[in-house]
Amino acid sequence: MAHTNKALKSNLHPRNKHRERYDFKQLIATVPALKPFVLQNPYGDYTIDYFNPNAVKALNKALLFHDYGLQAWKIPKGFLCAPVPGRVDYIHYIADLLGEAQEGTIPTGATVKCIDIGVGANCIYPILGNSCYGWSFVGVDIEQTSLDAAKQILASNPLLQKHIELRLQSNPKDVFRGAILPGEKFQLSLCNPPFHASAAAAARGYETET
Repeated sequence: MAHTNKALKSNLHPRNKHRERYDFKQLIATVPALKPFVLQNPYGDYTIDYFNPNAVKALNKALLFHDYGLQAWKIPKGFLCAPVPGRVDYIHYIADLLGEAQEGTIPTGATVKCIDIGVGANCIYPILGNSCYGWSFVGVDIEQTSLDAAKQILASNPLLQKHIELRLQSNPKDVFRGAILPGEKFQLSLCNPPFHASAAAAARGYETET
């Protein structure tokens, strides 16, 4: 499978690993289950069908394994599969924002504590934030099913489990109340709630980000 080094996604952050075309040969070697979903488009480039949720999940898994060192990652059927390239872009820009308060030096390590409101079953922001910068996270969600799935991901990746804590928000009307413990402080809070009107719209968004 051909691979080009030409940067094609100049809209992504300069530190984003996914600015170039995917090397599907390497990704398939990492996660063989991706292979059935890889096809050639009319231009001769290798890609996947971004409207196929199983293909999108397989690609996400391969990226997380190959580029971020995960050993296992699985989300329940019907749950949002957030695209890695776009989500890690947010993390890099957030890192730049934090760096502005430190004369341009991006803070790294577990002492940088973040809270993710609406962490979701995929646990994507804590995974990427910890993998890229070593930050620690508290992930909060109102759905126990989502938290259970996220906990399974963490249980299968012990290095992440040390730096990511998950909490149930028992009152859907609250955001921080009950989620933040007395005396607890965070350098960063983030929230990226679902905003797609349909599964088809979500797929179109994924294709744009990747």
